[in-house]
Parts: sequence; C-alpha cells; structure tokens
Amino acid sequence: MRFFLFGLLLWLGLGASSWAHRIYVFANCKGNEIQGEVYFNDGRPAKARIEIEAEGEVFKTETNTQGKFTFTLPHPAHRIKISAYAGMGHKASVIIKGQNTVQPVSKQPAPGQQTPAQQALGPSWRDIFCGLGYIVGIFGFLAYLKARTYGSKKRPEN
Repeated sequence: MRFFLFGLLLWLGLGASSWAHRIYVFANCKGNEIQGEVYFNDGRPAKARIEIEAEGEVFKTETNTQGKFTFTLPHPAHRIKISAYAGMGHKASVIIKGQNTVQPVSKQPAPGQQTPAQQALGPSWRDIFCGLGYIVGIFGFLAYLKARTYGSKKRPEN
C-alpha cells in the first residue's frame, strides 16, 4: 500500500512539473506574410527556433527577444505548419490556413488556453479554487487511509 501511495504522489508531482514550462505558439497569415509569437505558460516570451512547413518546403527563422517572429513565404500556401523549438525539450506546433485567409489564432485561443496578456494577469479564481480542491482532496484521501489503518489496529476483540 505504501508503494502505491508513493507511486501516486510521484506521478502527480512529475505531472505538475512537466506542464510548468510548456510553450505556446500563436500565429496568423496575411497573404504570404506569417506573424506569430511564442511564449511560456506564465506569459514570458520564449526565444525559439521556428520551422515553417508550407507546400512540402521547410523554412527556418527565429523569434526576437519579445518572442515574436515574422516570415514572408516565397509563394502562397494553403496549409502551413509552424513548429517552435525553445530548447530543453520545449516544443509546440500549430497549423494555420494560408492563401489570403486570415486565421486569427492569437486572438482566438483554443478553449482552455490563454493569451499572453491573460496569463500576465495571474491565475484566475477558477484555477485557485481548483488547486485548493486538489489539495483538500489529497489530504482527505490520506486521512481516510490513515483512519482506516489506525481503526483496524484499535478494534477491541470480544
């Protein structure tokens, strides 16, 4: 039982730290020009190497110190895959539509994701209450296990 509990706590601890430095890529395409930004989950800009795949060709560029990048494609493309590599295993990709269509990914993040401006505000009330709920749940589970083992040792025999 102790091995299971240790494994559970280890798994929870490692899972939390793996999301601690996740990076995000947001980009849009206007004509042949691609503009985007790369940042960590806490809103800090990420210095990253960018690979742009368009119509079977691969182009490379880098972000500036603010985590932003621009790149002009030599020809129009229908599907563009943008991958960011920020070192130490940090990688993120996004696929956008090209050919004079605007895909405002940076203005319309996916559900559950926040823009850098939203992340700079800090955690939301929902995040705070969820974190407290996890903590109370873990301690409640540990108290249940402790009471269960303690109760089995103190039963009077008749």
